[in-house]
Amino acid sequence: MVSQIQSVVAVLTHRWFAAAVVLVSCLGGSYFYISTVTKLQPLDGWFVWSLAQLWWWMLVLSASCLSLGHLILERWLELELPPLEALVQSMAIGLVGFVIAMYVGGALAVYGPVFAVLLPLACLAVGGRSLLRLLRRFWREVREPRSSSPFVWLVGGLGAFCLGLAYLGVLTPDALNYDSTWSHLVIAQDYARNGRIVKFLGNYNMGVPHLASVVHTWGWTVPGLGKPALRWMMALHNEFGLFCWTLVGVAAGVRRLLDEPLRGTWAGFFLFPIIFVYDNNMGGAADHIAAFFAPPLLLATLVAWERMTPAAAALLAISCAGALLTKYQASYLFLPLALILGGRWLLVANRLRRGRLRPEDPQVTWRQLWRAPLVLAGLGALLIAPHFLKNAVFYRNPLYPFAQEIFTSSNPSQPNAGPLLRYLFTDDNWRPKGGVLDKLGHALQLFVTFSLKPHYSFTKEVPAFGSLFTLLLPGLVVLRGAGRIWIATALASGALLLWGYTYNVDRNLQIFLPLMFV
Repeated sequence: MVSQIQSVVAVLTHRWFAAAVVLVSCLGGSYFYISTVTKLQPLDGWFVWSLAQLWWWMLVLSASCLSLGHLILERWLELELPPLEALVQSMAIGLVGFVIAMYVGGALAVYGPVFAVLLPLACLAVGGRSLLRLLRRFWREVREPRSSSPFVWLVGGLGAFCLGLAYLGVLTPDALNYDSTWSHLVIAQDYARNGRIVKFLGNYNMGVPHLASVVHTWGWTVPGLGKPALRWMMALHNEFGLFCWTLVGVAAGVRRLLDEPLRGTWAGFFLFPIIFVYDNNMGGAADHIAAFFAPPLLLATLVAWERMTPAAAALLAISCAGALLTKYQASYLFLPLALILGGRWLLVANRLRRGRLRPEDPQVTWRQLWRAPLVLAGLGALLIAPHFLKNAVFYRNPLYPFAQEIFTSSNPSQPNAGPLLRYLFTDDNWRPKGGVLDKLGHALQLFVTFSLKPHYSFTKEVPAFGSLFTLLLPGLVVLRGAGRIWIATALASGALLLWGYTYNVDRNLQIFLPLMFV
């Protein structure tokens, strides 16, 4: 009898018995809870299933772009980059390739659920092995032991909290801002409804570049999202996914500039709280998708600066094309970029001609040096061509709705289209007045004060942009070995000056905000 009691006690005190009790309790409690709740809301109507679908398609887009992008980076460009930087560049390259494929699908009138599934499957099929190699490299880097202070964990936790706040904003279709409801998502909806790219007769705005709308078209055609509200939320989730990639790009940019594998740097992006303010938040428009290309563009600029090879030029051309296909305002970055790399090219060419290349100069041949700018211009033009060809076919004007004085057969058009676009399409209230010197003085003033005095604000001109960029600029003077940081600063500063000189809508600052932080 005593032995039997001891056996029972042994069973009751065994850890497996305790685990079984806990498991049964959890399962029983879950069953009781679910059966009670489903009486009020059927299980198949829970929002979590719709949310899971949104996340699934968002991850499918990222995986497809990474697969295609790294295949191009590895096989065609043959560029070996650090794992984190390779992730960022692969995503940018793949997204441009994905959108080009969407343009082709739209021209062939094959938009629909079948094409929406086959396109990412094709990307994964051709680039899946390449993606696995990249992920293995990245995993090895992540697993390398590094010391982390409590401050790093605190910063990372605060960043995760801010990212969670940003995500809460996309959990409702009410987050869509004004422009997205009448333009960006309308384009995607009409493309999806017609199964192809169509002409828009009533809104000039729909003739400007809309890479974001092409991405949203894919989200509008994926299967399983029956309710229109879920289609709107799919657009918001794709925007959020690309915003997360922007944070990855920011981290990669900081590593490249400082040549240090710092952790938690991405969280510093939220020191610019404008991301939480209406008209600058994630609302289905194109600004944050254009901003996604800013870190890859900076990283590609540094690669081009250090190598001056055709492959480096091709990498830069892809980021530039992606940004310009999203918004014309991305061209704010192009003039400072041309001045930086143009000056570098002339200096290297002069030293190469004299046979006096320095060890820190790109070790290139004349053939490589001359081909680099040709590849940059030629590949960039080829990648942006689908948009301009579409406009030429539909509107008889590749730059539609602009340049109607040059392309006089533009259709649709009306008398005095030039002044109409000049004063109404682009609101003249936000355009600096006066001559060249007046505008330059205005731009220089805004360079210092833009973050303190908003110009296009829905928050009673509360300064929400963040002033770290301009306030910390004097610190560059005392930094040593900060050549890469100076390049990033010159890009961001040049873009900011061009914005101040041309069109002072604060929302357009979002396009190059990542460079201000980096």
